[in-house]
Amino acid sequence: MGASAGRMDPSSEPTTPSASSVSTVTTGEPSDPPSQLPSSRNSPFSDDPSFPSTKHKRLSYETPRDGQRVTLMDMPEEILMEIIMNLDADSLSKCYRVCKHIHSFMSNSSAVSLRHALLANSLRLNPNALKARPDMPHQVPKSSVSLLNQLRERLTRLHNLSPSTEKLVPFREAEGRLYEYLEGVLLRSPVDLTLGGQHATYSRDLAVYDFRKPDEWEEMTVDGSVHDEDVDEVVEETEESDLDSVRTHYKSSFVIHELAVDPGQDLLLLATSGHRDRGTIMYCMEIHLLSLSTFKPHPLAETPVLNFHPTRWQTTSNLEFQICDDALFVLRKQTVWDVAMPRVHVRIPDQLIGWNWKTGRMCSELTSAAKQELVSFQLLTPTSFIVTAYRPVAEVDDAHDLDFSHHLDLYAFPPFDQLPSDSDRRWRPTLVKTFDLPRFTTDLRNNILPPQMSVRVEPPPRQSFPEYPLHAPPPFVPDPATGVVLVSVRQQLLNVEEPDDIDVLHFMFVFPKPLLISYLPNVEDLDERLARNTFIPPAAVTVSEKQLEELWADVPRTVTWDELAPHVRALGPKHPQAEWVCYVYQNRYVTVEEVLFGPEEDSGSEDGHVLVPHLCCYDFDRRRVQHEINKRLDLLASEGKLTGDSVTDLDAVEGDWDGIQLVLAADEHEKSLPLDDAVTCGQEFPYLITRKECEEDTIPLIDAERILTVCRPDIWSEDNDFGTNHGSIKVMNF
Repeated sequence: MGASAGRMDPSSEPTTPSASSVSTVTTGEPSDPPSQLPSSRNSPFSDDPSFPSTKHKRLSYETPRDGQRVTLMDMPEEILMEIIMNLDADSLSKCYRVCKHIHSFMSNSSAVSLRHALLANSLRLNPNALKARPDMPHQVPKSSVSLLNQLRERLTRLHNLSPSTEKLVPFREAEGRLYEYLEGVLLRSPVDLTLGGQHATYSRDLAVYDFRKPDEWEEMTVDGSVHDEDVDEVVEETEESDLDSVRTHYKSSFVIHELAVDPGQDLLLLATSGHRDRGTIMYCMEIHLLSLSTFKPHPLAETPVLNFHPTRWQTTSNLEFQICDDALFVLRKQTVWDVAMPRVHVRIPDQLIGWNWKTGRMCSELTSAAKQELVSFQLLTPTSFIVTAYRPVAEVDDAHDLDFSHHLDLYAFPPFDQLPSDSDRRWRPTLVKTFDLPRFTTDLRNNILPPQMSVRVEPPPRQSFPEYPLHAPPPFVPDPATGVVLVSVRQQLLNVEEPDDIDVLHFMFVFPKPLLISYLPNVEDLDERLARNTFIPPAAVTVSEKQLEELWADVPRTVTWDELAPHVRALGPKHPQAEWVCYVYQNRYVTVEEVLFGPEEDSGSEDGHVLVPHLCCYDFDRRRVQHEINKRLDLLASEGKLTGDSVTDLDAVEGDWDGIQLVLAADEHEKSLPLDDAVTCGQEFPYLITRKECEEDTIPLIDAERILTVCRPDIWSEDNDFGTNHGSIKVMNF
């Protein structure tokens, strides 16, 4: 510690550190810290005998042992706690092995244990969850003990896929083409056939299923302390009242063409398109910013309706949204046609536009270049995003000889709050890196088109903490710099007469999100103010557009697949394709796979084997995977089965143990469609798989607290009289 006022004269004899002196400081009555004591040398009352002396006995932690540095053992517990709580995950884990005293201190502190559990699972504690409810201002906030128990139980249940509660919620509306799910809120917009025309596949209706709402009735004993079957009073909900507690219906005044939601900000986005003014040919796209709880204009939105650039042509647009804090990004892919020539379709450039939805200002704009298509995008950080892209390999005379390469393009831009407030300037995202993917086969002569690609990352890299729902904001929030990036690559076939008889090949590439973030440029050399861990967190970086261009002018733009391959997993070539895109959340990914069981005599198959659908949860968190490896190695060591050879021992722990499958070996795929070359990857990226038997024709969804499975109705079932059965969703809370 630095020199503080009120220290003893340097000529005084130093005191010897002792356990009693430390305990007296930490357990006795609180006293002013040395920095708050007035200096006896400079005090105007130093010569006044009536004024109490400011000299105090030097504390043990203020006196280094033998003139050396102060040790942790001599620190008061308050200071030691402050030091420990500011450590990163790896340093905090090492502290448990420093000495017995430190280990005991950390193990007996629920706050330290909670901090360690959060860091070990790449989570942050939401300060809004520690506040009292608005309708209960005198509510006692949750303690670190209760939060720690809640977190440990949830992690254990997710690890084993053993939910604490399960609830089956039936749907009231028919399935439409619009849906969205994020963090406990499901949006569904059915088809309204009465609209007709270009709106025939859309609707004005919206159903909101909010699974974050607590149950209205709970099992409780009357006296609250003694369990007696004679006095227990249980109130059960009917199926109808249970559905009403989670479902809300909204009918808008316009046709809903696209939707998005951010439950933590109580934000609902509804997009529509049509004539800007009656009697004109100008078409426009409008985005309405509503409150999810009231369906009224959002109170924080200065401009409740955002407008795209109007066009002179009737358009069909395919929109893709992502909301991150104050930013709203919209990818607009559109085709236009002339009303007089309806069969003539013209592809116009794609646009990826970023708004500050609170102020209504358009802050960034990226327009696709010639021979470029912005297929799919996802935010990587608040100031960068990745876009799937494919490019012609070379110019050819015959279009049938075209070949394409597939990539992920990484764009970055300055923060929105750095835009001058007195101008209409917008940031132009700059291409920072291009990540190569393996080569895929394209043979137009044999009707093999370039594979279709899409990218998915959830949740958005928010820097803020969710405030909603007001009764119970989520206490644990993912670290925005962690997670996985999933790239779906699906083979496309042209003019296939019987597509049901052909296995469509599909790969799912899994990239560690920190790996892609590490390729963002280092800005430390530009300005001392930018020395904030190489663009992380991006919100702390202040850099101009010109500085970004200068910085990236000499940076190699392409990262080859050979460089990425050891750190990337390739699941395929017949990996199940997701029908909904809500299949990933941070480091977990869910899908439904058919697992071969048998032999069984009554299976109905010739060899006695049967395929059973299973819900599979992939876990790519490196610390949880390492914890599973260490647990298995410890078990082998206790049984005396360790050989001392690291390769042999790792082979022994790989595989399925008690329903948890550990995958350490690399993915090896031969040269076959859709791959143009053999691929070996993932040897540096182990992961876990947990399986749970589920129903057929199930669509899985996931967030931090729950896994949901959508079950479609059986149209031939006797229970589906007059189409009243619209399916259901099973909510598994962990």
